[in-house]
Amino acid sequence: YRLSMFRAIFPMHPPGTILHVNVGVVAIQGDFEKHLASLRATGREGLTLSEVRTPEDLARVERVILPGGESTTVGLLMQ
Repeated sequence: YRLSMFRAIFPMHPPGTILHVNVGVVAIQGDFEKHLASLRATGREGLTLSEVRTPEDLARVERVILPGGESTTVGLLMQ
């Protein structure tokens, strides 16, 4: 699970390349802490992690992770 999430966030780059990226984890409900912990555990340089709770938080990230169970909540909020 961790490796597939990692590859989705960081596509393949030449060895030694440091990709700086801001990743947000939607923290409206669910177990977003585990997603953040998994990303931190990779030890990846250049990774900035944020909890996304507001539209302003979302505007500050380049990539976003929707933890399981949040897709319905997000869909309702978008309406």
